[in-house]
Amino acid sequence: MGTARTVPGPVRVLAQFALAWTLPPDLAQIERVGLGALYLLLAAILLIRNRRAMWMTPRDGLTGRALQAERSETA
Repeated sequence: MGTARTVPGPVRVLAQFALAWTLPPDLAQIERVGLGALYLLLAAILLIRNRRAMWMTPRDGLTGRALQAERSETA
């Protein structure tokens, strides 16, 4: 009975947009633009982070071609 329930992500986003509708038009526009900008920033950060994780970098010790050569030698 005393446990708090968390609100799912999509429901929270919809609630934020509903809140923006109750604000005056200029503040609502600022809210929507700000929220959209935050989501775009988050998407860009995740894209860059995941892209770096997909490929080996020289910092990791092996480049893509060196990794392929090592795999073909061991096979």
